[in-house]
Amino acid sequence: DTIPPQFTSFQFVPGRKLHIRDLLPVGSTTSSTIWMPYESATPNAVRENDGSVPTTFALEQNYPNPFNPSTTIRYALPNSAKVRLMIYDLLGREIATLVNEEQSAGWKEVEWNASAFSSGIYFYKIHANNFNETKKMVLMK
Repeated sequence: DTIPPQFTSFQFVPGRKLHIRDLLPVGSTTSSTIWMPYESATPNAVRENDGSVPTTFALEQNYPNPFNPSTTIRYALPNSAKVRLMIYDLLGREIATLVNEEQSAGWKEVEWNASAFSSGIYFYKIHANNFNETKKMVLMK
């Protein structure tokens, strides 16, 4: 099913509140908060995706971006690797480590809940074997 263009899109995220305004036409001022049931997940748990094995290492742009308060980071491992995925603030200080473990080949994704952090620009960086890449994301509260 597709969402009609007059509606905003949304994602179901573990432990995240879904705002009724996310389901109303764009421009509506009505707002309420409800809890939606969702399969429980460990914070920052790495989720396996479709089971296909990529041919190269990759770090995709987080989604949603900008985000509030959580975002998903997806990456590809063509073979097993020691993976380290970190979050940095604008001053280059490491503020979180989302992944620090040996992982098998495949597409992976991890959620970062930034509810304890202030609005601003953040960077996420992956180290996997000899692959290193950094991308920018925006937290808007």
